[in-house]
Amino acid sequence: MVKKIIFLLIAGLIIYSAVIIAKPHYNYYAFKSEVREILRLTITEKNLQLNAEIMKLADQYDIPITEDNIVLWQKNEIYYAKISWEETVSFLGLYEKTFSFYFDTSE
Repeated sequence: MVKKIIFLLIAGLIIYSAVIIAKPHYNYYAFKSEVREILRLTITEKNLQLNAEIMKLADQYDIPITEDNIVLWQKNEIYYAKISWEETVSFLGLYEKTFSFYFDTSE
């Protein structure tokens, strides 16, 4: 009986850790995909609107960025962006891990 409880506790901690680590990475990939889509569909010169749309997406995915983390530029009527941020994950308040995220749509 004790072995089963210990096994369930360990399994629960592993699942909890996987979910805690997976959430920022899922948000990164979803955010990156949507930003690329927005930039691909944008034709006119509207940097301020693009910044606002990207910030709205960041809020939607709980990504801690500011407008200083976003660099937009246009080349041959196509918009590109470089966005970077860091996110810290806490495991039950005992251990913290900081993940650095970065993407460049020109690559």
